[in-house]
Amino acid sequence: MPKTQLILIAGAILLLVGLYQLPTVVVSDEDELTNTNTTTSSPEMENHEGHQHEMAPPQKKALEQLKTELQNIQDKSSQIQLLDSIAGIFREVNHFDSTAHYYGLIAQLAPNPTNWNNAGEAYTQAYNFLGLTNRELAMEYAGQARNYFQLVLDAQPDNLDAQSKLALTYVIGENPMKGIMMLREVLAQDEKNEFARFQLGLLSMQSGQFDKAVNHFETLIRQNPDNLEAKVLLAQSYAETGKRTKAVELLQEVERLAEDSLLKAAASDYLLQLN
Repeated sequence: MPKTQLILIAGAILLLVGLYQLPTVVVSDEDELTNTNTTTSSPEMENHEGHQHEMAPPQKKALEQLKTELQNIQDKSSQIQLLDSIAGIFREVNHFDSTAHYYGLIAQLAPNPTNWNNAGEAYTQAYNFLGLTNRELAMEYAGQARNYFQLVLDAQPDNLDAQSKLALTYVIGENPMKGIMMLREVLAQDEKNEFARFQLGLLSMQSGQFDKAVNHFETLIRQNPDNLEAKVLLAQSYAETGKRTKAVELLQEVERLAEDSLLKAAASDYLLQLN
């Protein structure tokens, strides 16, 4: 399989995995906030009007209403709830840059590890989505994600999840080996860490080291047989190492079990290529 096609399929799968299932935002107690003023001005919003023109009328109307409410509310907790709703609308229509912007505003209003993590994950999704079309902007978003994950790690030095996510921002930047070493360090501390194992497997595929990818994904699936995303990538790695029968069996299993339409389609499309 051509490398570009491989990365496209893998990128589509990345949009399905748990990294992008953002948890609920958290409003810190006032003592935990950097700015402890009781009165908060409305958050400064960048211009994302172009995205609104691409929305369906009901979504556009809801977005305009939320923005109007936001401009007229001074209560921090209410502002955060509105920002979260705005980010949710942009996520529904796959405008990940705007989603990240609004999660970033939440992190500014209530700086705590949960909200930093949310913003970092949103910027990660933005740079993954733009990686093949706008490298310069993707790198900018990777830098934003790196800053947020570093804040999480500074506050929680033992947070292996944050370390793994921080590592990915280095992998796509100018210091990929640093990121890879960070992922290996995570596995050295927790050999069952699925996120780090998954990313190392994916990186092995992208560098053409399919034997290593097979080892990573087989290990991951032994730990979690329900990880269908890993099974699709393992199937691709099997095919690249001449194990076509194993690849077909895995893809048929994913096609049968997957509830997500995109994942099912990825398995079906690759099965067609193998047959």
